[in-house]
Amino acid sequence: MNRLAVLLVAALPAIAAADQRSYTFTYQAVTAPKGAIDLELYGTAYDPPGEDRGRSYRYQAELEYGVTDRWDVALYNVFRQPHGDGLEYEAVKLETRYRLTEPGDAPVDVVAYVEAQQSFVDSKPTSVEEKLILARDFGRANVALNLIAEQEFEDGETGLEWGWSAGSSWEFHPSLRLGAETFGAIKSVDAPGGEELEVEAWAGPAVSVSLPVQAGVLDGVWLAVTAGFGLNSDSDDLRLRGILAFQF
Repeated sequence: MNRLAVLLVAALPAIAAADQRSYTFTYQAVTAPKGAIDLELYGTAYDPPGEDRGRSYRYQAELEYGVTDRWDVALYNVFRQPHGDGLEYEAVKLETRYRLTEPGDAPVDVVAYVEAQQSFVDSKPTSVEEKLILARDFGRANVALNLIAEQEFEDGETGLEWGWSAGSSWEFHPSLRLGAETFGAIKSVDAPGGEELEVEAWAGPAVSVSLPVQAGVLDGVWLAVTAGFGLNSDSDDLRLRGILAFQF
């Protein structure tokens, strides 16, 4: 059984309700409540395109705090495990989100997101990522769209990458949401004739589960899983991500 499956199976007995996400690559237009502390554990599996390339993994531990009811901050520690290698510390990230609209007051709910990352492997540069998070609930249905820009700073030059993620889900039960999402990136890559644009894209199903917690310091737990299948030859064949979150 692979590592993601072990994580998910072990988590099921403790699953409980909180302000859960319906997707793992797409953010909804919400922020953590004031004073809330969330611990989110990410596991992502990458199957590169082509045969006999081998699966690799990335793990993230996120600690998030609600500064106000509109503004939260989070610290990530990132680890990776390339195919055939051991686990290593990859990067530290600092993220903040600010909710620009109250839910339902505008035609679209809007949250601004900024993330700074410092990598410690492969001489990777410092990077900054911005997201414009747009979403709306229609009764039990949710629709969300994230527009993404990322800048990498290296040797006095700035590299730019664009991306997107989008999802739609339906709440079948207060403890169960099912849906689908798509995500991808557009970037410049070196080619024999010079730089050219490369598009990576994935799409697949998403599931999110939660149940109420009645006692103790833990307010809730939720689990979300997405399987994204590559849509072209430049994309990994599969990106599988699970997020297990504890809210205090």
